[in-house]
Amino acid sequence: MYSKEIADGNTAQTELFKANVTRFAAYKAFKCNDLIEQDSQKEPKKQIGKENLIKTFDYWQHTEEIMAGKRARRAKIFDTIKQKGQPRIKWLPSVSIEKRLDHIPYYNQIFSADADVWDKQDIWGCKCSMLGTSMPETDHTYDNGSGKPEPLPELKPSRGVEGNPAKTGEIFTDRANYFKYQPESPKIAGVENSEWLFKEPSKWRMDYFTEDKGVMITERERIKSGLLNDHEKAKFAKEWSMCNVLAANAQKIEFLAERTGEFDILYNGKPADLKKTKSHSHIIEYAEKAINRQGADYVIFEFEVMNDKIRQKLRWLYNNGYSGKVVYYISGINVIHTL
Repeated sequence: MYSKEIADGNTAQTELFKANVTRFAAYKAFKCNDLIEQDSQKEPKKQIGKENLIKTFDYWQHTEEIMAGKRARRAKIFDTIKQKGQPRIKWLPSVSIEKRLDHIPYYNQIFSADADVWDKQDIWGCKCSMLGTSMPETDHTYDNGSGKPEPLPELKPSRGVEGNPAKTGEIFTDRANYFKYQPESPKIAGVENSEWLFKEPSKWRMDYFTEDKGVMITERERIKSGLLNDHEKAKFAKEWSMCNVLAANAQKIEFLAERTGEFDILYNGKPADLKKTKSHSHIIEYAEKAINRQGADYVIFEFEVMNDKIRQKLRWLYNNGYSGKVVYYISGINVIHTL
């Protein structure tokens, strides 16, 4: 799913890129699946056909992967420039045989590293690059053939790849066509809040979707609270990762905004609380609190390891009224089990 440039490394920025590309893939899969279902309802002679629709989506995949890799590399270049303390950036000419006419005037121009020109550079198929430098800025004019210097033309980035990924943490922005897709039937079966994905996308976003009906949607208020500080970022990353594993196991997950003393998610429409641990010490306590005090129907565990002490606690829960209420998986194996 990820290009090499996105997958390499283990930084906070890398995780943001992975989440962004996962979300992009989810919306793309949803659109493809929705169009296939619509097509199947048509008269046979008017059908495009599942294979033809999939080929259309696959046609764009190579271009999307190239763009994802390019924007990830660009973010790394900005990080390197920042680390070296270089105040300016030089726009390097494209290596493509066919040059983008609107980019040619920018070749070898030097701008401040903070200039908004770097928020507008990306267009589909562009192969320009950049280089950190301490050289002074150029005058930002070009010769259009008249012999007189003219101001540089306005840059217009392609839809869906606006902004500087080093600043935004986004490979694809919310203006990407897949994110803007409006299905004929906006409700995803079994996902209570799914209609808001399309009616009011400022409230919810889709983070996972597969043809086998695994779905994950996230309330944007939860995303916002997950950016408050390092502790909240780590907590959000842990819970988001758990939700993603559940969706990959063909479950329907709604990752909710935080509400004091309440459950974390809707698991196939039912309230559930998330717990990640490598110890047996508090397993029973976590389960009792989630189900008896936080209003959850399920408690979902990610165990970093599995051992006899953990199995003993799970047996206790099974024998004491928690059968069918405990879901768990082991980190790295990611296959869910219900007690």
